[in-house]
Amino acid sequence: MRRAEPSARRAGPLAVAVLALALGLSGCVRLPESGPVVQDDRVTPRDDAPGAFYVPSGPRPGESAADVVRHFMEAMTATPVQTGIAREFLADEDAATWEPERETLTYSGALRPVARAGGSRVDVRLPDANRLDRRGSWQGEVAAGAGELSFPMVREAGEWRIAEAPDALIVPEDWFENRFRAVSLYFFDPEAEILVPEPVFLPDGEQLATTLVRRLVEGPGSGRADVSRSFLPREASLEMSVTVSAAGLADVVLQGERALPDEETLGLLLAQLAWTLRQDPAIEAFRVTLAGEPVRLADGSSEIPVEYGEEYSPSVSASSSRLFGLQDGLLVDVSPDEGVMPVRGAFGTSRYGLRDIAVDMTGDLVAGVTDDGATILLGGVDDDEQAVRPVLDGGEDLAEPSWDHAGRLWTLDRTAEGARVVVVSGRDLREVAVPGVTGRDVTDLQVSRDGSRLVAAVRGAPGTSDRVVAHRVRYDRDGEVRAVTGGRLVLTGGEDPLRVIDLEWSEPTTIAVVERISRGIWTARLAPVDGSRPSTDDLPPASFDREPVRRVVAAPDDDLPTYLMTDSGTQLLGTPGTTDVPPDVVSLTYVG
Repeated sequence: MRRAEPSARRAGPLAVAVLALALGLSGCVRLPESGPVVQDDRVTPRDDAPGAFYVPSGPRPGESAADVVRHFMEAMTATPVQTGIAREFLADEDAATWEPERETLTYSGALRPVARAGGSRVDVRLPDANRLDRRGSWQGEVAAGAGELSFPMVREAGEWRIAEAPDALIVPEDWFENRFRAVSLYFFDPEAEILVPEPVFLPDGEQLATTLVRRLVEGPGSGRADVSRSFLPREASLEMSVTVSAAGLADVVLQGERALPDEETLGLLLAQLAWTLRQDPAIEAFRVTLAGEPVRLADGSSEIPVEYGEEYSPSVSASSSRLFGLQDGLLVDVSPDEGVMPVRGAFGTSRYGLRDIAVDMTGDLVAGVTDDGATILLGGVDDDEQAVRPVLDGGEDLAEPSWDHAGRLWTLDRTAEGARVVVVSGRDLREVAVPGVTGRDVTDLQVSRDGSRLVAAVRGAPGTSDRVVAHRVRYDRDGEVRAVTGGRLVLTGGEDPLRVIDLEWSEPTTIAVVERISRGIWTARLAPVDGSRPSTDDLPPASFDREPVRRVVAAPDDDLPTYLMTDSGTQLLGTPGTTDVPPDVVSLTYVG
């Protein structure tokens, strides 16, 4: 049985919610759902079962130029993934220089290669094409015209061959969906306090462990040192495949480093490897050889369990699992099984006129937005001696704030001039410019627990859809926010405009979104922050007809269920009917 990926493939109660949301987060990649299908002379995508062994045919004598291109495209669907046979369709010069590992292009539907100029050129249009970069990071729809491919052709020994092919693996969407897996590469934040997952798509099966380590060794990418950093040595390289024994022990041999790093760095390095390798269901533990020397733990063991480094979890390992809400103006601890109890701090004993709350990771501090949306008050959850004080005043329409692992409080103020984003750190206040958010009509903003990402719901003009966008946050080594990068589109509407009602982090790289797609239909779905889409094999999202959904309550924790707050009560996602949460409890929330 496949073990779930910790960042995006999880078991436990939330898995029920994931199934109810029907985004199939176990080994299925997420790609766009629509597109025209050409029914003519075409390359027909294969429909082999995942993992099926398939060796395509090489060039055949007397093939036309169009057939050579057609069979070249088919040859890229070899299983396991390999491009040796596809290279045989290339002219000798291009075969020696072709680099299909540079990127991946996927398409939906069938292809129809068309020969031009007597066969000296063959044109192919990729319907609904999407792109992934060399690392496997989802890049979304290709730029205009990039899906129109032109293959110059030459004669070699009397046979047509491709003179120049795009440096890309070009494959059908459903083939890709069955043979690549959504995983994450784990790096650290600039302060080396928490792991930051970077989602990628990699070939599944026996190649997975090797590819995971190769991509991890390559690092987070140039220009990302203030977003995430790696503690694998820069000089290191993986020159041998990662072998995995029948008992689940993986051997990782890294070359190029002259000496073992210090103990602290070594621990961070092993945490990166453990979190990355645990996504391969065949691996239970691993050994590392670095610069010719075996790496050992403090107890002398050279076998590192994949559970190593739990304290660096991007979900924050020490986070509280408590569920909070407001009832009759008081902060309450909510237990669907045991009832509702006011907390012992000031917010649980006196009414401060709060409409929204956010509780820090440890469950010790609560930030509350006042009913007029002008002030955020900070107080203790259970400490009845901690005084309540304002940390932000003079707002116009403050939204529900959110906390990250470092105790930074992120706040959205929806002003008449547009959105303002403010970060509260201790007693310091700083406004942060967020491209595409600042000055726009924004309804919601949430920070990820690791602090590396912001997601925001940007309101569309009348008659158009809202947009959910994800941004990366850049820090210096002292944890000060340097900048926020431009956003990536995560979710928007199709033919029917949608309105985003609420969003919340459900996994370190996935958000739960409640949206209204018409006057009488509300839906709840999961959306990966890289902008990839659900597979066409997945079931529809959870849908509510004439039942307004006001809020989603989720957390990136294996053991915590997801709730939806509707007009008729609070529902446990995946279970019909209401829960035992009293209907007068509002602003239900986990920590974060």
